[in-house]
Amino acid sequence: MSYLVMARKYRPMGFGEVVDQKHVVTTLVNAINSKRIAHAYLFSGPRGTGKTTVARILAKALNCEKGPTSEPCNQCSACQEINAGRSIDVFEMDAASKSKVEDIRGLIIEGVKYAPVRGKYKVYIIDEVQMLSDSAFDALLKTIEEPPANVVFIFATTAPQDVPPTILSRCQRFEFKRIPFNDLVETISTISQKEGLEMEKEAIYTLARKADGSLRDSLSLLDQMIAFGGKKITKKIVDQTLGLVEQEIYFDLTKIILEKESKKGLELLESLIDSGVDLQELVAGILEHLRNLLVAKVGGESERLFDLSEHYIERYKKESESFSETDLLRMIKIVVDLNYTLKRTTEPRIHLEISLLKLIKMDSSVSIETLLERLGQAGSEGGGIEYKVPPKKEISQIKDSPQDENSEPGENLKKPDQNSLSLNLEALKANWPEVLNKVKERKASLWSCLSHAEIVSLDNGVLLLEFSNGTEFHKKHVEKKDNLKEIREIINQVFQSDFRINFLLNEKKTNSQQKGSVTRSDFHYQDIPGLKDIIDNLGGEIIDKKPI
Repeated sequence: MSYLVMARKYRPMGFGEVVDQKHVVTTLVNAINSKRIAHAYLFSGPRGTGKTTVARILAKALNCEKGPTSEPCNQCSACQEINAGRSIDVFEMDAASKSKVEDIRGLIIEGVKYAPVRGKYKVYIIDEVQMLSDSAFDALLKTIEEPPANVVFIFATTAPQDVPPTILSRCQRFEFKRIPFNDLVETISTISQKEGLEMEKEAIYTLARKADGSLRDSLSLLDQMIAFGGKKITKKIVDQTLGLVEQEIYFDLTKIILEKESKKGLELLESLIDSGVDLQELVAGILEHLRNLLVAKVGGESERLFDLSEHYIERYKKESESFSETDLLRMIKIVVDLNYTLKRTTEPRIHLEISLLKLIKMDSSVSIETLLERLGQAGSEGGGIEYKVPPKKEISQIKDSPQDENSEPGENLKKPDQNSLSLNLEALKANWPEVLNKVKERKASLWSCLSHAEIVSLDNGVLLLEFSNGTEFHKKHVEKKDNLKEIREIINQVFQSDFRINFLLNEKKTNSQQKGSVTRSDFHYQDIPGLKDIIDNLGGEIIDKKPI
């Protein structure tokens, strides 16, 4: 007899052997016992979770010589023929390879006219039903809606969203769930004992984790391990066979990140690449490692959140103490972006090295509460927050004495005698022309719009600028993301401080009332880049001037 792979050798033969699909099994068993058998079922869920297996068990339950029964005997000729795949009353069809309307007509539409040959029901099992063409679904629709009394349809799919609603509405739908990690571990352990295998606990955990909720995948991987390592399977054999990176490497990597050793990080990456590690698999492993650290930090008491052995769970809890939740989230964001980039780049190694250096060079996060506490301490010690400026920068500073009510803003200002500035509203207004000039040097159109704004207030680091009625366009132009970034960079350059900037449109104030706005008399065509050349070279003439 030819070798039978484990996924087929240990396939459940009855409802009681189905792993962790109790909600499906219970419903079907009750339906059979109460003789409330539907004419169409839809089994949906991830791969390897038992959809086709349960469909065959249901077919046996309906056609068993003792049935319909919820416990098929697997001894009668009907059960044995279904197990062997040669029953003339149970038809299995793969819609991925037979998706045309002709296939549906030939196998189903014509076949349902005739009664079962040996069993009590004709059962049609269509796997990957979402692959049927639209015309095939249309041809099937009427038959599903009003089938003969002795016909049952069972559809299986991994993508129920691709099945037409008209089909879904005519079926009883059962959602198969992923097999939990602990159930996979238990199943692999049980089968390995039956096969006489010696498996390390970590090897079993790794297989269960790589199966990702699929029992069939876990058994296929176990077959592969036996072919490589024989009867004794270690964690090292599993890592080598599947091309995985040893768990210790990830802990070494986080240690390098903590110690900010860029050289060691690049050397570690070099050794992994030389060993032939798949970079996509490496990045996935780093992402899973950081996720485990985050889970240990946030909800470390719940072991159900880990797909790991107790040894590694405790280790992750200990390692997570060196990181803050915010830092781990930032690190995960870097790796997620890298994972997205690797799928689209022709230079994966360069992107991996850059991202690794980002992780190493990343500064630790500081909470808002800590910042406020530090600012409060600075205020109590120095009488105000110090804004350091370059020694050559000349910024006017308001005098401590009261300002004359009749004087213009900035008239009583003088240059600072030290390299710091006690910034307030008057100092900001006095030096605002310097900001406008620098904006003008970078982008004349932005300067033209910003010059229509008037400083209203500076409160808690928020600078409020006001636009008058009729300057909605200017306000929208200034509020663009790139333009706002330019303004903030220039403000930071002039005042050595960053502000949040808010804008206000005062519809009651006209443009003529706006202080500091640009009027027509202030306009010079030399200020607009390229306009002077057009006028001089082409003999142009300015007819009218309007705000832009």
